[in-house]
Amino acid sequence: MVRLRREIEGVRRNYAAPHPAYALDETASAAVLPVLDEWLLAQEPGRVALAGSPRRDLAEALAKAGHWVTVSDLEDEALRQWHAELAPDVASHLTLLARPYGDVTFGPASFDRVALFDGLSAYQEPGWILHKASRELKPDGLLAVREPVRGNLPVGWASLGRGYSPTRLRAVQKLLSAAPQLLSGRAGPWLLQPDALDAIERGAHLDPGRFALTATELQEAVAAVLTIEQTWIGHSARLAACSLPWRAKPALRRAALAAIQQTPVAADVVDAGLPAPRLVGLVARRSLRGPGFA
Repeated sequence: MVRLRREIEGVRRNYAAPHPAYALDETASAAVLPVLDEWLLAQEPGRVALAGSPRRDLAEALAKAGHWVTVSDLEDEALRQWHAELAPDVASHLTLLARPYGDVTFGPASFDRVALFDGLSAYQEPGWILHKASRELKPDGLLAVREPVRGNLPVGWASLGRGYSPTRLRAVQKLLSAAPQLLSGRAGPWLLQPDALDAIERGAHLDPGRFALTATELQEAVAAVLTIEQTWIGHSARLAACSLPWRAKPALRRAALAAIQQTPVAADVVDAGLPAPRLVGLVARRSLRGPGFA
């Protein structure tokens, strides 16, 4: 009991910010790495915790599929309104928490699956939140992590993207690479809501240099606690496009949603050589510690 109390207090001390590491609205969050959502929906019904970036769309889909879902979401009023509009049989499968996952203590073996979206970089010590999730998983329970990472990918991490014109993709990448500077300048007030402008000024939006973890560091942090079974690597252009709709005015939002459709989901060989941020998805099992990748 003393050890448990110390671990929970450690999580709270190491919590740096209550917001996800990367600002994504629900539409973009569903599009940025859909394979992880598909994996969660394909699992047998059970108790699931969702934390990090707002994923009410995924929570609702899981509840409709028979899962019992606990949602940690900081947008309290929006969360309550969304829940009130759901069908009773869906709403009854949802538990709502308007607090960060790191500030809430669940009993041991509470969940069959825990999904952390874009939140590890908000902690000074990501290992604390991983230990917390591991303790709250049932034996053989599964942790799903989606996290933006910085720097180049290690050799062997990339998968070949197919079905996209290299010429068109290069053009889209050039436009996306110019977007942060454009939105941080005079065009920002015309294209973004005030809270997005405030976030850019604080370095909390469209700033890839602030991500605390590289792909290797993320792998090592998760593998130190759980056994990694599956990995997905997102394309850097997809993450860049998906970041733009957050608190955007209609013109930019429409352009960003169109750009998302022009970018691959998976990393390709050329993309793997770029030091641009991208999303990594991992699935790890609570079992005897083993090698990082099966």
